[in-house]
Formats: sequence, structure tokens, C-alpha cells
Amino acid sequence: MSEWMIHRLVLGWGKIRRAVLVYLINDIAKRKLANRQGECHGCGACCELMFVCSWLDRTNGNALCRCYDSRSKVCELFPLDERDLKDRDRANPKQKCGYWFDHRI
Repeated sequence: MSEWMIHRLVLGWGKIRRAVLVYLINDIAKRKLANRQGECHGCGACCELMFVCSWLDRTNGNALCRCYDSRSKVCELFPLDERDLKDRDRANPKQKCGYWFDHRI
């Protein structure tokens, strides 16, 4: 199996995992989010996992969500854990995410 195929499978599994946690097993998602620290830096890397989101606007060189006020819960709650940060880093390894997880909380 090629490296590209493995990359796509990892990102696809991440999308499925996040959707299941957010929409079907919400109590686990809430526990994961309790450890999340930091804030979004607006890089847009999370909008480019597997494919570029059709709502992502980069016309001014910055990442802007054109449906920010009505975005899905999966987008709103990203990242849920360190695995999501690893997926995000696959899309944009040059810029660090503004979120991190502190498991001492």
C-alpha cells in the first residue's frame, strides 16, 4: 500500500472517529474537550483534512470560514484530542496549532 493511500486512510478514519464521538458518544467528546487548552490561530489546516472544505475562503491569504456561525459540531469542537492534532499536522506541518491537551486537569 502506498504512503499516499495510508495517509488518506488515516485522515478518513479521523473524520469518521470525530463524527461518531461528537454525534453519537457525546459524553466521551466532552471529557476529551475538558483537557483541551489554548485557542484557534485561524490557520485553516483543520479545514483541509482529506479535502479542502468548500466553505474555506483564502482569498486574502488568511483562512476564513464562510459558514462560521452555522458550522457543524465536528468543526466547532475540533480538535478533540492529540490524534486530531496529528491529523491536522499532516495538512499543515509548518504551523503549530494553537490548541494542546493537558491531562492533569
